This record gives sequence, structure tokens and C-alpha cells, in this order.
Amino acid sequence: MLSIRFDMPLWLMGTYGGIMAVCVVLLRLLLGKRLPKRLFPILWSVVLVRLFIPFSISSPFSLHIPLLGNGSPASSASVLQQQETYEAAFDTVSEELSIPPLSSASNETEQSYVSQVTAESAFSFPSIPINWIGVLWASGVIISAVWLALRWNKCQKVLEDSAIISNQTAEKVLKKCRITADVYTCDRISSPLAVGLKHPEIYLPTHLDFSNHEMLTHIITHEAMHIKYRDNWMKTVMLAALCLHWYNPLIWWMARELSRDLESACDEAALSVLEGDNRKNYAYSLMAMAASDHRGTLIYSSFSKSEVERRIKGVMAYKRAGKFLISLTVMLAVGTSAVFATSGTTFYSNGLCWGIQADGCYMIADVILNRDLNLGEFAQGRANSTVYQILAESAGQEKGRTQLQQEIVEALSKEFDVEPGAFQAQCYLSIPREVILEQYAQLGITVKDGRYYYEGTLVHSISDREEGKASYFIASSWPDGGVDLYILRDETGKIKEDGFQVYLWYKY
Repeated sequence: MLSIRFDMPLWLMGTYGGIMAVCVVLLRLLLGKRLPKRLFPILWSVVLVRLFIPFSISSPFSLHIPLLGNGSPASSASVLQQQETYEAAFDTVSEELSIPPLSSASNETEQSYVSQVTAESAFSFPSIPINWIGVLWASGVIISAVWLALRWNKCQKVLEDSAIISNQTAEKVLKKCRITADVYTCDRISSPLAVGLKHPEIYLPTHLDFSNHEMLTHIITHEAMHIKYRDNWMKTVMLAALCLHWYNPLIWWMARELSRDLESACDEAALSVLEGDNRKNYAYSLMAMAASDHRGTLIYSSFSKSEVERRIKGVMAYKRAGKFLISLTVMLAVGTSAVFATSGTTFYSNGLCWGIQADGCYMIADVILNRDLNLGEFAQGRANSTVYQILAESAGQEKGRTQLQQEIVEALSKEFDVEPGAFQAQCYLSIPREVILEQYAQLGITVKDGRYYYEGTLVHSISDREEGKASYFIASSWPDGGVDLYILRDETGKIKEDGFQVYLWYKY
């Protein structure tokens, strides 16, 4: 089942984009010599889409990363929601048992004790200055954008001292490549450039030997491929991604690798257009253009001295792709996109049911989704009804929490025709007041005037919990009580045979 939502936070978009960038580079390292170079710009475009659009796509092929919060039990929102449910149940039981208010002096002592116990058993979540984080991120975006704008302006000033030329070789190459572009010469650049989006232009250094028609053909063809495949458009989107995700080092690294792959893809595209086997001569042209001290640029598509060795190796290894390899490349591009561009749902809005109860059942049930799902119309109502039915049928059967959770998941799987792993059920004890008092009476605990007594001795505190869980109920009667009571329950809510302990409370 495929579903799309648009609720992914910015930091998660950048994290997924960074992971995808690493995967693209690993794919290039493993199979780059056998695959067409044009495949990698296609994969980079998928990464860029991931960085800009806050979509969350769920599919059977999605890459599930629990650490990033895909609705897993460990996600922070799930923990918060579970904690809120626990606190609500605690408040309900406390109210039902009518714990009396204390006097002013004893209330402070009592509050201190309850706070101490709660601090030991509850989760602690530090407060995060969201506003300051937003200001910091926006400042980084502005600084990055200004820095890139200054670099672009500097390049534009360099290109102002240029002159348009009319060259038959250049016109012939552009016509063959089906590209419309003006060709300029500039004495302030050391390497050819392809510039512009809507009206692209090619700039050649003045020192270029225009009488060498073969080298000129190679250079113009290469730059024409940049224009043909809209590489400058991709670089513009890449620069915007750098501004948006300026804090993520993987995105800056991605920009460098993307630029490298664009050059390699254009080398391959140029060789496919040139007639005959031009690999050796094309390599000589690369060496000639990279002879000057030029490091390339993030702004425009240009030759780069630092990349010439790698590109020459790629040129010499070039072979024209057959139909089978082209088909395999298309399948690989689609498959890789399906795996890495889709993902489990973010951990926001993954709640399906909350606080479902049924008469006679001592459990409260919650259900969350482990991945984003399109469950159809009235999904929440159907889910609530399904969970309620399971709880109602379990009344009086003393079913454990684990068994109930399993039955809820299986029932929801059947109701929505989805695999059971898509749901996560969580049940909590919610024992009625009268039942608790009956159980306490069997242990020798009584209530008189809102105070708890054990065999006639005033109780200082009662800690009542499920085995392996935080305290289900903590009741304090009076600071000067004489005993502390510890009660341990199984997951059905029954007090265990050896689950009742009495300790003297020493007053200081």
C-alpha cells in the first residue's frame, strides 16, 4: 500500500538526504565503472527532491530507520504520549481513591515525597529553546545565501569583459547537439564555462587555440551537454539545498560529489555524440583545459584541474552502452529511488487510538502506527471500535497485558488488511476503585476517614505497581504513618502471591 503525507520536519529531510547521498556514492564506488555515468545525476536529483519536499511516502520497499523516528516504540513522541497516558491513569486512580488533602505543613512534606518518587520513575525531557534554534537556522540560511550571492556576483563581473564570437566549428557542434546558445570569449577565465538558465551561454578562455578544430569541438560538445541536460538548473537547486541545510556537512559533501558526477556524465555524453573513437584525443583536450590553475566552481559548470585524472580514466574506460545496460540502468534508478526516497512515516501524528476502555476490563489501550498508512475513510472510528470490542470480550477473563496487545494488533491487521507489524498496541492497568479496595481489604489494608491503615497501624505510603513497570499507584496517607506498603501485580492486575511487603517507617 502506498500513501503520501507532507509533514516531515526539516532536520529529518536533511538527515534522509545525507543518508541517500552516502548510498549514491557507495553505489558509484561499487558499480561506477560498469554503469552509465548519466545514472548518477538522476539519483542526485532524487536526493535533491528529498531535501526540499517534506513528503513521507510509505511503500513495501521503504527504507526503515528506527533511530530517525519512524513511529517506532523508541520515538520521542511515542514515549511522550505513553507518559501522558500513564499520568492520566495515575490521576484517575488517585481521584477515585479520594486521597484526602493534607494540612499546610504536612502537605509540603507529602509533596516533597511524591515528587521524589515520581522523579525516580518518570522520564525526564529537557526543555529545548525552539525559538533560538529557529533564529540560528535562519541566520545560517541568510549567511549562506549571502556568501553564495557574493560569489555569483564576482563571477558575473569577471564575465562582463567578454565578446561574442562567430565560429563555424562552434556553430556546427551546437547544431549537431541541438542546442541554442551564444559563444563568448573572455580573457579573465582560464577554463570553459556553461552559464545561464533560461538563456544559456558558453564562455571560452581567450588563450584557447581556436585553430585546433578538434579540441574546440571537444570543448564545445562538453559544454553543450551541460546545457542539454540542464546541469546549471540542477546546480542552482543544489545551491538552494546548501542554504536550507547549511548545518549538515553531508549536504556540502553531496554538493562536491554531485558536481563531480555532472562532469563525468557530460564527458560520457560528449563521447557518445562525437564520431568514431575519440577517447584518446578527448583526454588530451581535458588535459589541455586543466593545465591552468583552475579549481572549478559550485556556481557554474566548468573544467577542474583537480578532477582531470579521474575524468581521463573514465574517458579511457568509456564504452557505448547497449540496450540491456540502458534497461538495467533505468530499473536501477527506479529501484534505488523507491528504496531511498521513500521512508517510514515521521514520528509526528502517528497515533491511531488513545485511552480506549471497556466495562469489566482493567486495561486502557493505545495504538500507534509504525509506518505511514492510508487506512481509508473513518479509520480512527473503525480502529476504536475494533479495540473496544477486544477489550470488552476480555472482561472477566483475566487476560494479561501482553496477550491483549497481541489480540489488538491481530484484530486491526484483519480489519484494515495490513500486516500486523504496522501497528503497535500498548495497554495500561486501570483498576476500578472498588476492586482495589477489595484487594487491599484481603491484605489487611483498610480506609477510615480518608486514611489508610494496615492492621490498625496508620500507613505512611503505598507503592502499588506492575512487575517490571513504574509505579502504577502511589498513595500517601499521612507523614507520621508507621508503615510503608509495597504491592507487586502481574500484568493482569492481580496481586502476586509474594507481591506484598510491609516495612516500618522511621520518623526523624
